[in-house]
Amino acid sequence: MLTPTQYRNAIYLDFEGEGKKRNNEIPKPHMAGFFRPNSKGKSGKYNCIFFNKNWKAASNGIGTAGCEDFDTCFEMLAHELEEKDAYLVYWTIHEEVVLEKYLPQGLFDRLSPRLHNLHPIARRYANRRRIFGNNVSARNKTLEEFFEALYCKRKPYPPFPLGAAEACRRIDKACAKHKKWKQFSEKQKNYVEDLTVYNQGDCRSTWLIAKRLGNFYHKKEQLILKESVAKIDDDDFKKFMEYCENLPTTEQILNPAILSSIKKEDIDDFRSQFINYKFSGHVSDILVIKCKEEDLGHPLSYGERYILGILKSNLLKSKSKKYITEAEEKPLKKNKLKTIKCVDMELVDRYIINCFKDYMETLNEKL
Repeated sequence: MLTPTQYRNAIYLDFEGEGKKRNNEIPKPHMAGFFRPNSKGKSGKYNCIFFNKNWKAASNGIGTAGCEDFDTCFEMLAHELEEKDAYLVYWTIHEEVVLEKYLPQGLFDRLSPRLHNLHPIARRYANRRRIFGNNVSARNKTLEEFFEALYCKRKPYPPFPLGAAEACRRIDKACAKHKKWKQFSEKQKNYVEDLTVYNQGDCRSTWLIAKRLGNFYHKKEQLILKESVAKIDDDDFKKFMEYCENLPTTEQILNPAILSSIKKEDIDDFRSQFINYKFSGHVSDILVIKCKEEDLGHPLSYGERYILGILKSNLLKSKSKKYITEAEEKPLKKNKLKTIKCVDMELVDRYIINCFKDYMETLNEKL
């Protein structure tokens, strides 16, 4: 998840080409569109690059188009992203797959830390907000369907009945016959114009969806942080820390019988059940503040990663990680718990692991 500022500072990418073949081969795209949002508002600047040198005549007829080698195009883009400290945002994993397949390894490695696939975040947002209706999954929804659901009052970008793949094939034929734009027939010119308009619509749609998601999660994050800071200093929170100190040590919790029966699926299933445990809200509040103070990304996703990471890294082994032994027990800090530095995270980890032990024992009793 990026911040609203990072989404605005990003460059939005969309490829057009013939698409995946029947044998699952993914051809190199014919073109790429790029959209750079303005510093304010919803608009921005669009341009596109045609990768086939035979499309030079077609690029001459489109004011926003250029003709460039695939590697050279993304070499220049990588430099721009590094200069701006920006991200390259796209709608699905397809763009990343294409980049990895066709770019030199060194260039892809430069781009890789700056790649951002928007689709998983949009899908999670849509499912939680039920923007497609109750019990309707966002899994197979298209970019156009997402845009229409999120911006129902906004005029949709024009559809492209011919389809990008067929348009690319017809432009290939036109460029093979004609070396100048003025030699194209009106129908052939329309293929090029309609393709770039369609591509621009996809780039702009991705930006506007990113803008909506960035603002939504930023506001939610600020609210969660505010509530968490308020909670972490109250008496109920101190009761939670006292409860953790009175738990058995991690070594005592993880007896051989528990360790031998753990499966990865059990850990994944437990994550969704953790909310039902008495102090799960306290753990969430701690992780929110830890995430913000140490700049570890979005607090909601960080909380999930932290809990799964603690369990997977320490329980899917023959020996558990050494935490605090009875001889090393630390007294509860008496100062006010206004920052995460006042929290003994090893005690929080112990609580998570103890809840998982209870969960496993409950599962075994049902068998």
